[in-house]
Amino acid sequence: MDRTGFIGGSDCSKIMQGDWYDLWMVKTGRKKPDDLSMNWQVQVGIATEDLNLHIFSHEYEVELENYQKKFEMNWNGVPLRGTIDASVKGSDAIVEAKHTNSFAKMDAQVDRYYPQLQFYMWLANASLCYFPNLFGNGKPWKCVAINKDGEFIERLKEKLVVFWQYVLRDDEPPKGEE
Repeated sequence: MDRTGFIGGSDCSKIMQGDWYDLWMVKTGRKKPDDLSMNWQVQVGIATEDLNLHIFSHEYEVELENYQKKFEMNWNGVPLRGTIDASVKGSDAIVEAKHTNSFAKMDAQVDRYYPQLQFYMWLANASLCYFPNLFGNGKPWKCVAINKDGEFIERLKEKLVVFWQYVLRDDEPPKGEE
């Protein structure tokens, strides 16, 4: 999969964590992105996404729409792309479903995916993101609602522009924390 030419949701976590060098290598075509087609954890998440969304719809008594809807924008010269799992019909809420191991904790999941969730809310112009998680096969299903965080998104925007300048200039970013 070609990951050059844009910033996506999963890239936002790397950008906010300061893991710029490896991401820059991918975005400039110097390194191929990881091939996840045979990564069984990723494939289980893909295979169980519909189930996770079905559980969410049932538990919250809502109807979902806009499955796998793609969003694109160019913000201050930075091309952005994201795909939401679904949105809640009749609201400005999106849903991003994950499947993780049975030892994971919801707080850790939120921390790990927070930049991606905020990025998707920004692109989709949503004020809320439901974040349902399946934990292995031994723990109960859990979901949290995460509000759009304008201050975080402003910090993200700043870092996106700085990172993208390294890509445009074909200038290697520092390998440490940004």
